[in-house]
Amino acid sequence: MNVPESLGPTGLRSWNRRHRIYLCDDHLLLVGFDGFSETYRRFYLRDLQGLVVRRTSRRLWTNVAFGLAAGVLLLAAGMPVDFVELAFGLGLVALVPLAVVVVNSVAGPTCSTMLQTAVQSTEVPALRRVADFERCLARIQPLVLAAQAEQTSPAAEPAPEPPAAD
Repeated sequence: MNVPESLGPTGLRSWNRRHRIYLCDDHLLLVGFDGFSETYRRFYLRDLQGLVVRRTSRRLWTNVAFGLAAGVLLLAAGMPVDFVELAFGLGLVALVPLAVVVVNSVAGPTCSTMLQTAVQSTEVPALRRVADFERCLARIQPLVLAAQAEQTSPAAEPAPEPPAAD
């Protein structure tokens, strides 16, 4: 067996859970980790029926929330105060949400990805950006088509029967 290849980034996907998706020889492996335990889900390439992607507004609302936080901090830093150090400190703290807005904007549009088999439909939290989904799809599509072509290839035709002797 070859070493599994990571198909997407890793990162915090909920408040305490990280997810990662790996490509193995004949399956995809979705790994979830919360610091104490890991969960594994295996999806054979021959069983995949589709990857469904839907754009979300997560990037917009994240930018709005952190932009408002930065604006409030910058507004507070601009207020006339007797302590210049306080205004300077608030200005520096405002750089953190501004950096989040910039990084989030550069990362590209967000999406929700579902993996569909005949039995189940499962969310793939490791693929939360459209660019990550497109890279993953480009990597696995030929492998899925090849695995499914092997599965549906016609059976070998039976040998012709010898003519009956009279």
